Amino acid sequence: REPGTREKVFDDSVEGARVYGDAELSYPFRPFMGTMATARRVEALSSLTPSSNGGNMDTPETKPGNTLYLPVNVPGAYFYVGDGHGGQGDGELTGFACEMAARIKLRFRVIKGKTINWPRIESPTHLMVIGSARPMEDSARIAFAELSNWMVELGWQKDLAYQALGQIGEMSVANIVDTYYSMTAKVSKEFINQARAEKLTKFM
Repeated sequence: REPGTREKVFDDSVEGARVYGDAELSYPFRPFMGTMATARRVEALSSLTPSSNGGNMDTPETKPGNTLYLPVNVPGAYFYVGDGHGGQGDGELTGFACEMAARIKLRFRVIKGKTINWPRIESPTHLMVIGSARPMEDSARIAFAELSNWMVELGWQKDLAYQALGQIGEMSVANIVDTYYSMTAKVSKEFINQARAEKLTKFM
């Protein structure tokens, strides 16, 4: 706990599109699942620990309308999900988000012949990769390295993807409280599409 704070349970309620708290404060209702993962190939980890298979990443980007791509390491994948949130600030500062029970509907598709190393997310506007590690800079490196790999798969030259992310890449802190920290690297699909329209191959 932060010095000067005390343990307290906040009983929030959801009404319409907002969350109402104890102190007459209200926040936008932004539901997402904090934990989404497949099984690891060998090492067993607690579901609390985010890693290359997903896990307790606590990124608000695992929300309705976005597509999450996870590696399949074992036959059957053994997908698991939990940790429903009604909203969360960057980093999950207090160790808790707006925790809630949730009933969700998911749709699965197996992409055969495709291999990824870390969880990827596609939204209507962005491509994203989540890296989880300690120290935090390692999770950032993982996320950006895998995002540049994704861009290479889309036709970019490796050094050009690296340079582009240095100019227009985005990053948000998913969690700073778990056994591994999680960072989300992002690139706008508008920029990706623009580069394609301008014949990206001329830079290669």
